[in-house]
Amino acid sequence: MPGSAQTFGLRLFAHPETRDNCGMAKPIVFVVDDQKDLRDSISEELEERGYAIMAAPNGDGALALLRKKGARPSLILLDLLMPGGDGWQVVEKMKADPDLREVPIVVMSAAPPGETMLKAQGVAATLAKPFTIEELLFVVTRFLPVAAPEKSAGKSADKSAGKPAAAARKAPRR
Repeated sequence: MPGSAQTFGLRLFAHPETRDNCGMAKPIVFVVDDQKDLRDSISEELEERGYAIMAAPNGDGALALLRKKGARPSLILLDLLMPGGDGWQVVEKMKADPDLREVPIVVMSAAPPGETMLKAQGVAATLAKPFTIEELLFVVTRFLPVAAPEKSAGKSADKSAGKPAAAARKAPRR
């Protein structure tokens, strides 16, 4: 009927791990790096700060996860040089997919390509390896809201202030 208000309901579903204790959706950070120690360190730091995490060891694994239905990442932290499908392949496939092309991609690399090349490829930012936890959080919070930290006994949210990401210290430059 013209001029009358209509109401409707909308329900959004997400995997349980993408919800906080209050049932609010958590931002999902997808960490793609072939160095397991670095991938695990980044994932742990962000998870402790309330972000939901997806992770893959290479470009092929990342693309396989992205093709699955379900939660989509809010941000991707992506290494460029990896065996089993490199980061450029992931960028190319994401930018061709209407569901993924708007997801910000942050390239993590010891020798990131020039800014002009990255912008042309659709990359939002770079994070030079090795990096500190503060640098990681600075870049993540440029694109995502600050998440509510996970409550865990005996852990301080700023326990790693000023320290390099654990595996980034050991990460070979490439």
